[in-house]
Amino acid sequence: MSWRSIVGHAEVVEHFQSLHARGNMPSTFLLVGPEGIGKRLFAEGLAEALLCHNRSNSLLQACGNCASCIQVQKQSHPDVLRVERPAEKNVLPIELFVGDREHRSETGLCRDIRMRPQVGSRKIAIIDDADYLSTESGNVLLKTLEEPPEGAVILLLGTSSHRQLRTILSRCQIVRFDPLTPNEVADVLRNHPEWEVDDRIIELSEAAAGSIKTARMLADSDILQFRNDWLEQLASGDPASDDFAGTLVKFAEAAGKEAAAKRERYYFVGDQAIEFYHQLTRKYAGQKTEGGQTMQMMLERAISSWGGSLAQLAAIVERIVDFQSQIESNANAANAVDLLLSDMRRLAAGHDCLSAT
Repeated sequence: MSWRSIVGHAEVVEHFQSLHARGNMPSTFLLVGPEGIGKRLFAEGLAEALLCHNRSNSLLQACGNCASCIQVQKQSHPDVLRVERPAEKNVLPIELFVGDREHRSETGLCRDIRMRPQVGSRKIAIIDDADYLSTESGNVLLKTLEEPPEGAVILLLGTSSHRQLRTILSRCQIVRFDPLTPNEVADVLRNHPEWEVDDRIIELSEAAAGSIKTARMLADSDILQFRNDWLEQLASGDPASDDFAGTLVKFAEAAGKEAAAKRERYYFVGDQAIEFYHQLTRKYAGQKTEGGQTMQMMLERAISSWGGSLAQLAAIVERIVDFQSQIESNANAANAVDLLLSDMRRLAAGHDCLSAT
């Protein structure tokens, strides 16, 4: 995979090329940024560049054609180890790192990364969903991070450094990824005609908040309509009015029977609200806002009646993040939604008192 195939993140590419040119490649990185902006794609591209047979010693650039590059592209390279959260789990289980109870230390990433490379001179580990490392998983991984095998590169992918275990964070070099611009999102959508969004590229790219994942979700007309209704509800200053809690729960339940699909929709609800208040903060401060036509209309409506402070906006966002943590912990979703909207109503009205959560 050529770096040219990665949309955006040119500064991050240059950072890694500079590290390589200086011969100063650390062993462990935490790549942080919103979901759906290309962190996983970047990690795969870095693995390909590091393992490329035709790469020059001075230039970190994959040829894309050698046997090693093709194996990485097909996710069959024996020296690239991948770990991600199982769909039915809300944490990265310890078994992924050290095997199950009957086979402790006989399987898993922590064992595999210490094995001699089969093809190249190093092992690459890509740990997706690092936000969901449990304490026990983090503890066993920490031992590997403290004494990494020679030449190994470990890439943890998460949304925020604040969601990482402190012990893990202390062992990582943090690399921050910015959301894509609307033009960059549009370019990616145009390059994937199989997603069938040609007639809505501009609308979706502006509403996606820099995330390809969000753009693809919004390509579903029902989800886009819910997003617009949710923004209107937020702009009203009373998110709890008109039994919108019931509407929100129905939206999540419509994802199907799988708990993971419902969780994703609850996260989507939280992310859309956070983006709304982020843009409202920018408007409050007289800065340029983004998010598409519907977002701009709702911001105008909200700013005309907003009587609170920036501190209250920050408190609302903090409460939404707390709600997402509750969903992550398998709290009763309907109760969590009721309490969230009630607390958002209080905060929007200028009160500091929150419901018991």
